[in-house]
Amino acid sequence: MTTDDTNPTTAQARLFDHQDEIFDDVVFEEEAFDLEALLGYEETPLLLVDTDPERAVARQKEMMDHCFGGIGEERKEEKRMGLAMQQLDIENRHSLLLLLTYQEPEALITHLGRCLVNPDYGYGERGCNGRTIAQAMVALAEGDDLSGVATAWLTAHQEFQQRVLNGQPFSFRSLFDFADIDAFVPVVQRVGDMNWQLGVEGEGKSRVFQGAFDAIWPALCDTYVEWSEADNQTWLDDLQRRAAQLPDSILRTARAEGLRKEFNRIEVQADQVILHTERPSTRSGQVGEGWPRSLIFGDQIGLSRLSGHSFYELVWEGGLHVRRFELSSTTRNRLPIEHIELATALAETLALEYDISLPPITAEAVEAAYLRRMKAKRAELGEPQSRELPPAIQGKPMAEYRVNNIVATLLYGGADFAYIAPGNNGQEQEKTAMLLQRNEQKGVIVALPVVKGRPRRGSPLMTTPLEGMNLREGAWLRAVTAWGAWLVSVSP
Repeated sequence: MTTDDTNPTTAQARLFDHQDEIFDDVVFEEEAFDLEALLGYEETPLLLVDTDPERAVARQKEMMDHCFGGIGEERKEEKRMGLAMQQLDIENRHSLLLLLTYQEPEALITHLGRCLVNPDYGYGERGCNGRTIAQAMVALAEGDDLSGVATAWLTAHQEFQQRVLNGQPFSFRSLFDFADIDAFVPVVQRVGDMNWQLGVEGEGKSRVFQGAFDAIWPALCDTYVEWSEADNQTWLDDLQRRAAQLPDSILRTARAEGLRKEFNRIEVQADQVILHTERPSTRSGQVGEGWPRSLIFGDQIGLSRLSGHSFYELVWEGGLHVRRFELSSTTRNRLPIEHIELATALAETLALEYDISLPPITAEAVEAAYLRRMKAKRAELGEPQSRELPPAIQGKPMAEYRVNNIVATLLYGGADFAYIAPGNNGQEQEKTAMLLQRNEQKGVIVALPVVKGRPRRGSPLMTTPLEGMNLREGAWLRAVTAWGAWLVSVSP
């Protein structure tokens, strides 16, 4: 670690080194920091027994194989760690079920012993009966006798158990769930000898379940999941409706590339534009850019892609609000829109609503984004060739940009910016040509399909704002032209 005083990590470490001196004269009142009193409910304590990640993965695989059709053997270290964290989250929840079902050590020990002997009973229909908890206890016990570990575990959490059984509300969230919930308060409370309530009456949804805790557990969990997913979908649908009002932008497309694990950059050599793809190093001892991949807007909004799939986390108001969601790629005007762009549009919507400036994007980033989408390793620059342009195209040829058998002719002397057409390949000839035209009055570049030599001027396929681009620079000329080439490559 660097010892540079300007390094924020070092500065923070030194601050904590001297925290005793800093707070010597400060008097804290314990009641002011009583989180339970402030929230009106109690956070569920950590109930885990054995947190060894390899043993957790082994318990998970056995459970999945027995109850849910099985899973393959994951060998990548980072994914195994993810599976371990997932299993520990599950076991913390199953431990809660045991804790609120068994008050006496003898009853708990008898139940766990039966779970070990009989896997069908031990897992139950949902895998939650306690077999994995029993296995975790055996892993820490001397020999195969889990009695001592089970008794110590129950004793350690008995105060929490008794508070809950006496009516103390407690959080029903999982270990890693900090997301907003608007439709209900995510707490459970015993409201009678055989009655348990999810939510708080008068504060959104609430429901009372009648029966012993282990009997109502399946319905309680199912309802919690149903309400949570519905709440999140309502939030997501609303934000997507607002995001749909944003104009298309090639800057957003490039900005979204930051959510990919690979990094693309271009290099210009004479008349060649070469796309380089840099992937995270997998060699031992070297740390590459892994997951999550994030975009930060100001100090208020953060968008993270949590894995190589389409699972995201959006944080705003400096972390006051958190939501997680999944998105699927889609099409608009039959043009493909990747899920990373859709997620970026959601973050941009919040940024604009909170009056936060979007980070600038370079022309090189835009060009790299569209070359990557065309799966092109390079593009060629050159003088305009003697090609016959449709009579309706206004402007004189200035230069050519050629990629994947698509030829873009840059124009000058009129409103038309570039004419892009497929090459001579038979399959390419079936694609629609495209005219890029500047509309200074509206502040956009318009992409117009060209059919039989005539642009459909009233039916733009896509537009992008002129703001943020300098079309007097060669890099921006290439970037916009690469966008046009991509439109031709994907147009029906």
